[in-house]
Amino acid sequence: MIAGAHPRTEAFPAGPSPFIPVPLTQGGEGRRAFRGAAPCSGLVPEDRRFPGRPGQFRFPLAPPPPPPAFLRPAPGSRLPAPSSRFPAPGSGLPAPCSRLPVPGSRFPAPGSRLPALCSRLPAPGSRLPAPGSLPPAPGSRLPALCSLLPAPGSLLPAPGSRFPAPCPGLPAPGSLLPAPGSRLSAPGSRLPAPGSRLSAPGSRLPAPCSRLPAPGPEMLRRCAPGSPGPRPVVRALPPSASALRQRLRQCAGRIPEAEAVLDLLEKCPEHQKKGGFPVIVFEGLDATGKTTVTQAVKDTLNGVLLRSPPACISQWRTVFDDEPTLVKRAFYAAGNYILASEIAKASTQAPVIVDRYWHSTAAYTIATETSGEVQDLPPVQDEVYQWPEDLLKPDLVLLLTVDPDERVRRLQHRGLQKTKEEAELEANNLFRQRVEESYRRMVNPACQEVDASPSKEEVLKTVLQLIKKHCVF
Repeated sequence: MIAGAHPRTEAFPAGPSPFIPVPLTQGGEGRRAFRGAAPCSGLVPEDRRFPGRPGQFRFPLAPPPPPPAFLRPAPGSRLPAPSSRFPAPGSGLPAPCSRLPVPGSRFPAPGSRLPALCSRLPAPGSRLPAPGSLPPAPGSRLPALCSLLPAPGSLLPAPGSRFPAPCPGLPAPGSLLPAPGSRLSAPGSRLPAPGSRLSAPGSRLPAPCSRLPAPGPEMLRRCAPGSPGPRPVVRALPPSASALRQRLRQCAGRIPEAEAVLDLLEKCPEHQKKGGFPVIVFEGLDATGKTTVTQAVKDTLNGVLLRSPPACISQWRTVFDDEPTLVKRAFYAAGNYILASEIAKASTQAPVIVDRYWHSTAAYTIATETSGEVQDLPPVQDEVYQWPEDLLKPDLVLLLTVDPDERVRRLQHRGLQKTKEEAELEANNLFRQRVEESYRRMVNPACQEVDASPSKEEVLKTVLQLIKKHCVF
């Protein structure tokens, strides 16, 4: 108590005191609210101001002020407000100023390079594929995540795919298909790569652009019908005199007769030329009348009759018929070159009539080394039908043909010893057809076909007419 002071007995007036600016609270709520108040950065609404401190403090748990009108979407609208980064509630359209797509929307945000989460289309201008998409993003070299196809222009194959990328030239891991534009075959594949000269590892198929056969046995009997030019036929026929000499030298050590044939070949001049009299060759199967017709033409023209193989080596036919194909064909080809030297000499004195020549050697070789039907023969323009450049050419080649039944009847009346090929002609109708067709495909010179089924006189008349038409005496 202060001296001289009198205690106040009247009650305080109701209402706030003008000297104590404390909010009307109970139980310390005002103090707690005052201590937890936060600075106000803007105007405080009237209903949130403290008495005596206008505009400085506000309650901390007050809701945030609503956005300005130009940032708020219209009530009930699903279109976001302009310049807003928040999509409209319940709308599947992104906000114009946001680069994040709307959750659950299939459209990417405008100006964003991130695809929409629920879309399988990449965002415009983006090089990232959309999640779950099969096609890659336009202009991107990254494959789509769920696709097994590589992206165009990419050097990397698609993950988990066995298709190679279009550009690298390397096959995809585990793929049996070679890479496009690559000359390397795919690992594990037995198909050679297109344009490659290397066969696929472990494959017996030759490469498309290679001149070398694939490793393994001869592929002649595996050629597809109509396939161009089986190479074993070409190898069986020596293309020149020097080639057949080399082939005979390789077997001369074990075949004495081959050494004798070589001695005769060495005596034959190269590039022989015939004399001034015509050379007429008669070709055909056995029992087609060649012996009869050639003898009649020789007597009529007062000419010289020669046969192939020539008499100087014909006694060795049985020896070489049991040899491998390359050796046997070399023997018969050598007979043609030896015969050519005899033709060159005889044609200087009289017309020369020849019973079989190169066309027989080639036709029987082609028919023997080819299996199947006539359509399985080498194509018409194949080199196997060409005449050797270093072998003397005749003026006319006549092919005698008869009806198959008539030919069999004539063979039954012959008592001569048959070769293996003659016996096969009787037993194998397809072989006979291949031989006849090979004769017809010969070129430079080609065969003039003559039907030898009529009587001997009629056949001789037809033959003499053809000789007079094509030969000059």
